Amino acid sequence: MLNLYWGWSKRISKYDENGYVTEVAVFDQDNEYVGGKSVPVTQNSYDRHGALIETRNMDKNRTIINSPDNGVAITEYRYDEKGNRTETLRYDRDRKPVSL
Repeated sequence: MLNLYWGWSKRISKYDENGYVTEVAVFDQDNEYVGGKSVPVTQNSYDRHGALIETRNMDKNRTIINSPDNGVAITEYRYDEKGNRTETLRYDRDRKPVSL
């Protein structure tokens, strides 16, 4: 395997029963989880309508981590009654707000 331009070689995605991506794990050319400024595992949660409501950055052990790039560990999305995204909130691993 070879690393692509972005520094990873392989991605493995998990899907729920509706076909939504619930987890993405990223590996390097040695088939190890990526490191450095990359987040190796990302998990997503969806509401009953299929709207993305939360993304969590995780290490290879599935422990929530702050992204080395911007310090964000959890991104939360909020919607109005029509399903339009109204807010994007970012937190560190301790759920303290992060402003970009």
